[in-house]
Formats: sequence, structure tokens, C-alpha cells
Amino acid sequence: MYKPKLNLRKHFVAFAFAIALAFAPFAHAQQWVLQVRPQWQERSGWALFFEIKYTGRKPVRIFASDLPWGMRERTKFFAFSLEESGRTLMPALYIDDPKFDPLVVQPNQILSGTIELQTRFPEIRKHNLMADVVVCYVYEMQNLVPDTNAQPFKDCLFLKQATKMQSQN
Repeated sequence: MYKPKLNLRKHFVAFAFAIALAFAPFAHAQQWVLQVRPQWQERSGWALFFEIKYTGRKPVRIFASDLPWGMRERTKFFAFSLEESGRTLMPALYIDDPKFDPLVVQPNQILSGTIELQTRFPEIRKHNLMADVVVCYVYEMQNLVPDTNAQPFKDCLFLKQATKMQSQN
């Protein structure tokens, strides 16, 4: 009776290939850590300072416009004043061309940038002199990690009334 020989090497390679395919998305997933701090600046009022750290193992190439501060539409904002009327602040409308400058980000490299809220909401300073302001924002992380289902980074910040900030300085 004929017994076929099992080629263990061939089966092992096929098994290893199947396992590698199953875990491929995780092996190349890039990780980013984003921190945002509001900062009071005397000349322009409130600004958001972004710090983003790449924690992957291999260098990655991105475009400057994919960063939260790289292009106007990357970070979406909504703001309202806590005046008695509870007014929603109107955003400025202008065209912002994307920056297609490629950046190579090394493991553990930190990138930072600032978005001045006065450029997004021209009347924010006027309303912030009268009352506290709440600013909410959303940044789509998929811009940096296109092959994953990265969740958007979103938060709301409570900005103290500007006259209170000026008296603390």
C-alpha cells in the first residue's frame, strides 16, 4: 500500500505564512500619542499646543498636512461662549492649501505645533473678555495611520474668561 510522504517543511512554511497574514495588520500598525494643552498668549489670546509622539518601531513617512496643525480641515472645531445668551462662535472661512512636504518620523520622535484659536474664531477674544468659552475639537487619526481604524481624538476645553487670565499673570 502506498503512503504519501508528508513534507513537514512545506506544511510548516504554509502554517507560518498563514499566521503571518493573520497578524500582519498588527505588525505594521503605527502608534501615535497625542497631547493637547491650551495656552494663553498675550498677543493672540488662546492657542492649542499639540504634541504628537510616534511610538512605532520603524520610521514612517507622512505629510506635514496630516498633522493636527498642518492644514485647517485636519482639526475640526466648535466653540461657544458661556455668556447668558450662550452664543455659538462663528468660524472664519478661508482657503488653506495642504502642505505636501513629506516628513520622515523616527521612533519616539515628538512633533509639535500650535493652532491659534483667534485664526479659527475671529470673535473668540471679544467673547472671552465677557465670559468663559468652551472649545471642542476633533482630529481624525486616520490621516496618520491610514491602514487602521484609528479612533478620532476629540476633546472639549474650558477656557477661563480672559480678564481672569490677565489678572493671574
